[in-house]
Amino acid sequence: AADCVVVMLSPESGDGIQAMKSGLLEIADLIVINKADRGGADRMEHDLRTAFELGLRSRKEIPILTTEAVKGKGIPELVAAIDAWVAARRSGAAFQDRRRRNLQDRVKQIAEFLLRKNLWETPGAAGRVEAVVEEVLSRRHSPYQGAQELIREVLK
Repeated sequence: AADCVVVMLSPESGDGIQAMKSGLLEIADLIVINKADRGGADRMEHDLRTAFELGLRSRKEIPILTTEAVKGKGIPELVAAIDAWVAARRSGAAFQDRRRRNLQDRVKQIAEFLLRKNLWETPGAAGRVEAVVEEVLSRRHSPYQGAQELIREVLK
């Protein structure tokens, strides 16, 4: 849903390791180590760069910036890096392609939400489900056929 994904980490909390484990770094366009004045920031940056060199080859060129938000240090550089990243992507088709994919995913999510809402929260929903379950239990329908019947009902 974003044109540029900035992952912000803090050196004291072990965020870097958690981010690597969770795959968060795979979606990051920029990485920011905030609270860079505190111990462990240099080590975190080194660990991230090493991880990229050893395993996350697709992330090798990702910018890693440091900031001290309370003092405003590194904030202008962060803004400039975001602006540069967006400008570089807008110059080619990749930016519009990514935006299109993001919007397609969002439309699908909303459609799924509306289907679920209409399936389970409309008046009589529980009764329709019970009727389908009875059809499946009596072997007049398979669970798949029963689900299709519920969906057809919602799409009327």
